[in-house]
Amino acid sequence: MLSARALAVVLVGCLFPTCALAADPGRGEIGLDVGYADLVEEKGGGGPLAAVRGGYHFTSWFELEAEVAGISPDCPEGECSDLWMALINFVFNFHPTPSIVPYLIFGIGYTDFEQEPPAVVILEDQFEGQAVYQTAFGSRFFFGREKRTGFRVEVSETFFEDDHSPNAQIGIVWRLGSQP
Repeated sequence: MLSARALAVVLVGCLFPTCALAADPGRGEIGLDVGYADLVEEKGGGGPLAAVRGGYHFTSWFELEAEVAGISPDCPEGECSDLWMALINFVFNFHPTPSIVPYLIFGIGYTDFEQEPPAVVILEDQFEGQAVYQTAFGSRFFFGREKRTGFRVEVSETFFEDDHSPNAQIGIVWRLGSQP
């Protein structure tokens, strides 16, 4: 459990250097997402998802992004637990226009349940933290004169050691500086 928290702190810590790296105009990007994750019943079923992201554009087509996400399964109070994920994503951007930026994501990270005693369903024995992998595709739609603010739409698949979860997200994104 300590290693999961340490990894989450490191990944969240990646969000702050993004702001510092953004001194190079247009290289940084931050975002907030909400959506739905469809977990299997053994992990509590599907539920709302929230994520915070921060990334740095090394080139106009490649971005390294840190993402911290939480999922609250739809189940009776006290019968399941929240799922937390911390990921490093490799983002490949395409630029058909300055306003529309489709992308592909390949990510790797760590996930674990945050369980509040007394839980009726004990998940920690079955799910003691594990590696998680993510693939996604989506698009960012920027608006305004300098194209610094936009919204994103994303469909992803998250792979656990023994299962997978399809997800759908929407969010808002801000470029730190002008367009890369």
